[in-house]
Amino acid sequence: LKDAADIEVQAIKLDDVLEQLRSKSKIQVIILDACRNNPFPRKDYWLRDQLIVSGDTGLAQVKSSLNTLIAFATEPGAVAYDGTGALSPFSSAFSRRALAPNQEIRAVMAAVRRDVVKATNGKQVPWENSS
Repeated sequence: LKDAADIEVQAIKLDDVLEQLRSKSKIQVIILDACRNNPFPRKDYWLRDQLIVSGDTGLAQVKSSLNTLIAFATEPGAVAYDGTGALSPFSSAFSRRALAPNQEIRAVMAAVRRDVVKATNGKQVPWENSS
């Protein structure tokens, strides 16, 4: 994104993704490692009627709907770290934890949260909304 006008044409609206998932499945799970710095500091950005970037950092708060779990790399308004390796601390922990068979998603996310908090010395706390 080069400027705020690019948001409308290049960004993907989470509500659109959720709508597509709802039409195909009774349960939706979305994992987002997308909580990065706002490239256009000190401004709020709206896509249609929804706040998508608030202030300097992080994604705006996103609420889940019935039978939906949305997992975020970090808490609302915070920034997720890129890390020093090929994967971010969140993606690294999630890919490691999610591959084990026969796990409940909440247990996976609790383990991911512990791993990320440890890897970032408490500076990043993965978050999820569900209903």
